[in-house]
Amino acid sequence: MPKEKHIMTKHHTVQNTLETQIQATLKHALQTLIIQIDDPKLTIAKKVHQSRKMCKKSRAILQLIRPLFKDKEKYAKENLFFKTMAKSLASSREAKVMYDMYEILISTYQLQHRDFKEIQNALLKEKSDRNFNEEQMVTKLYSTKLALSHAIDNLKSWELEGESYEALQLGFKTTYKKARKNMKEAYKIKHGEAFHEFRKYAKYHMFHTNLLIKYSLLPQKRERTLKKLTDILGVEHDLLLFEEYLNAYRPPLNSSQTMIIYIHKKQKAFQLESQLFHIPPNRLTHYALF
Repeated sequence: MPKEKHIMTKHHTVQNTLETQIQATLKHALQTLIIQIDDPKLTIAKKVHQSRKMCKKSRAILQLIRPLFKDKEKYAKENLFFKTMAKSLASSREAKVMYDMYEILISTYQLQHRDFKEIQNALLKEKSDRNFNEEQMVTKLYSTKLALSHAIDNLKSWELEGESYEALQLGFKTTYKKARKNMKEAYKIKHGEAFHEFRKYAKYHMFHTNLLIKYSLLPQKRERTLKKLTDILGVEHDLLLFEEYLNAYRPPLNSSQTMIIYIHKKQKAFQLESQLFHIPPNRLTHYALF
């Protein structure tokens, strides 16, 4: 399996512009995923995970270069393409996530399954109702592979304005500002969707940092801290999803409120975000680029 690599370099010639570097970086990522989908050593679950991960990275790059598209509708079309691809492979994810959270809470607090049998049965039914069987998922992955080939061919039509890394400054700054804004909103309303938006833009910022940090003055540890934060935010989102599911279940399950107590106990107070998103956007871009 090819090792993931960054093709982008700071210096370029007329034949090696920012536009061609962006195209080459995405082409490599898409070709790598095609190889992974064809790899008989990987499980179907792993292939689905890698496909969804690639969609997130592709959308992060699109966020970075959004201000540079000559065709202003191009971003929306390309973003929708990768969003739709990820969604087509996500039909059973929420059910699996909630069951995983249930098992984690049972294990963490040494609870007894028999005390939460209603919840366990409801979640197992949810998984059964939503799961694709293996044959259906193989078909989905084959369709994904065909779509990836189309996406690779389509990269040639990406026309960008700006030929240097300085042109990326606006996209980098805008994504950081959105992460910062969504963080404040998530704390204010404490709703699952708000945390999801914060995590999405924090992940985009993480991908941008990973891609560009070698050309910046940002400390290397920022990459690791961003990864840790987005992992925590992922768990927070999944716990909130599980809580919302229990609260919405009708008729209410007898053990729901007891389980929600453990959900709240498992949730962590954020601390890492104060290290990552306290810097005003103008100061961050002063440090970061290029």
